[in-house]
Amino acid sequence: MDGILNLTDSTWRAHLPSRPDGKSASAIEPRIHVGPIASGEKVIASSEAAQELRSLQRDLIAIEMESAGVASAAFSAVKKVGFLTIRAICDFADGKKNDMWQEYAAYSAASCLRSFIESRPVSLSEGAWPKSVASVAATKSRISIAQRKKLFDELCTAFDMEEFKNLCFLLGVDIDEIPGDRKSARVRELILLFERRDTLHVLEEAVDERTR
Repeated sequence: MDGILNLTDSTWRAHLPSRPDGKSASAIEPRIHVGPIASGEKVIASSEAAQELRSLQRDLIAIEMESAGVASAAFSAVKKVGFLTIRAICDFADGKKNDMWQEYAAYSAASCLRSFIESRPVSLSEGAWPKSVASVAATKSRISIAQRKKLFDELCTAFDMEEFKNLCFLLGVDIDEIPGDRKSARVRELILLFERRDTLHVLEEAVDERTR
């Protein structure tokens, strides 16, 4: 929490799209709030329900429904896993709830999270700031089904489990962190991991080098 409280980098606001109301992000807005977030399995669209939750936790600053599942998975993991929730407000959980601000809120949370990660002494992931939703979609579209199938087949047939573990080691991926009971499941998750990082070419080059 100290890290986010002391985050001085405000450049994350410069990467946000125009607000739905036509205004631009300023030097102070959107702003960062730190505090307890209520999370559960239901969408709250009632000011009365929101007020009831606030009466149970006076410092409550937001209500959402995604982090409950993340927390459950983290707390039940064999290995101790920590997690951080950074959300952006897109409605007031009342009868006027709509999707008008959802995309802008998502950009705000993602941009703030990136600045937070880059302010810490951890290895940074690769990739530049996405310019728009369209540019992200274009990047994803370059990964064809044929490309994915070829890589999946090569990893499943050309590597036994020991060789697969060695490949993960060389790529800096902890094999124990890849979910799946069978090799094919772990191969699938490894491909998805590199797709999310937009570095599938790195995995392809490593496989090509090992299968020559």
